[in-house]
Amino acid sequence: KDHFHNGICDRSCYTEACGWDGLDCSPNDPSSLAGGTLIIVVRLQPEELLGDLNGFLRFLGALLHTNVQVMLNSNKEPMVFPY
Repeated sequence: KDHFHNGICDRSCYTEACGWDGLDCSPNDPSSLAGGTLIIVVRLQPEELLGDLNGFLRFLGALLHTNVQVMLNSNKEPMVFPY
C-alpha cells in the first residue's frame, strides 16, 4: 500500500497482486496503456476521494484486473469533480 503509485519503482511489488506498483516501473511506456475514458460516479465528495485516491485506484484496479489512472488537467491536477 505504501509503495503503490509513489513514483518509485519497487520491483518486488511489480506484480498483479500489487497492482503492478501503480505503473511506477513503466512510467514512459504508453504502448501498455489502453486508450479511452471511463467515467465513474462515487458517493464521496472530491476532497474525500482525493484524500485516499491511491487506495481507491489500487482497489478499483484489483477489482477490474487492470491498472487505473485519473486523468490530469493542464495543471497536472486530478480531474475529480462533484456530482
